[in-house]
Amino acid sequence: MINIDFQNNFIRFIYHSVLSVKSKQKLDELLSDPINSTYKKNKSVVKIFLKQKPQQVLAYLKFEKNKFVIKGYKFGKSDYLTGRKNAHFKTVQSIFLIDKEEREKRY
Repeated sequence: MINIDFQNNFIRFIYHSVLSVKSKQKLDELLSDPINSTYKKNKSVVKIFLKQKPQQVLAYLKFEKNKFVIKGYKFGKSDYLTGRKNAHFKTVQSIFLIDKEEREKRY
């Protein structure tokens, strides 16, 4: 397992409560794969595709202080979710209105 940190508690909440097990595994695979070691050398925020269908799921992260820090997420055509706007909380609230099985498929 890769050492992952979060920019804030909102990002941590999305990781643990919204993302499916498959998305978490994909993130872990991508970050632990030695071919993708360029993520560690890159000083800017990197966009990683966790899922393409049925809805695109993106994670934005940066390598800081010997660990990956997740800066935000993007689900489909939603805004770049960082937890800094009220609309971001409303987006997560609408995600929880979806039943758990459908949420597992989408995210």
